[in-house]
Amino acid sequence: MSAKLLSAQPLMPTNNLKFPVELWLLILSFGKFSSNDLAALCQVCTGLYHAAVDSLYESITVDNSDICTTLAEHPHLAEKVKSFIFTYPTIMVYDGPEVHLDHLILALKNMTCLSTLKLIHSKKRVYSSILQYCDAELHVFHCTYPVDRQFLSFLNRQDSIRDLALTSQPTIDIFPRREVMFLPTYLPHLMEVSADLWLLKYLVPGRPVHTVRFKGKHVQDSNMRLSDFVDTSTVPVRNLGFDFMIWCPAVICLTPISKYIEEITLTGLVTQDYDLQPYSA
Repeated sequence: MSAKLLSAQPLMPTNNLKFPVELWLLILSFGKFSSNDLAALCQVCTGLYHAAVDSLYESITVDNSDICTTLAEHPHLAEKVKSFIFTYPTIMVYDGPEVHLDHLILALKNMTCLSTLKLIHSKKRVYSSILQYCDAELHVFHCTYPVDRQFLSFLNRQDSIRDLALTSQPTIDIFPRREVMFLPTYLPHLMEVSADLWLLKYLVPGRPVHTVRFKGKHVQDSNMRLSDFVDTSTVPVRNLGFDFMIWCPAVICLTPISKYIEEITLTGLVTQDYDLQPYSA
């Protein structure tokens, strides 16, 4: 979405609207309008602006930093955002164009009604700092950023998260204190979790988790079993997902699968070969 379109004010005053704003809201709720369509409606007149602006900002998926400037400079617009998915820079460009971190930090601070936040494809550790002032009550949080101390500080003040997905491992600076990464009082409503084995070990126990998805690598000498994760939840785990590179699948699956499991999803690579380098003739 274009920041110019999103922040534009109506081009015409309110005139000759045949339907009240409430009826336009109902029409928009049933229609399948693109963000460009909604942005165009916002520029027609004041009446349509007020009818369409909430739908325009309610869910934002963006792969550039321009919208972050708009949300940083216009808190009244940022307050309308309930879902924000930020996918910049792409995972294929480790040293891609920089995002203005100050704008992103302020944008997340202004999104006070945010319930879904997904931060995808950054390989820059400094990006964990963007969460320092984000205090919205999130229900869904997915992130590919490395889990460092700033990241943990954010998670440990999020009591409302129900769906959590972390695809990176903890950074070296928090490994000496792994046992206090997540205290039992943190994330009390967590129900779905997707993470590396080491994080799952601390995220599942004592929480009402019914869906567990394994990410990352599993090595032969980790001495972990499915029961180490499934049995520690306060409710029966009903859904398992395996999306990882596993060198020795028998190691983690030695124990019988719980009778409560209803669905198992298998993706990724399974191999007994420790040499995972591509073969070249």
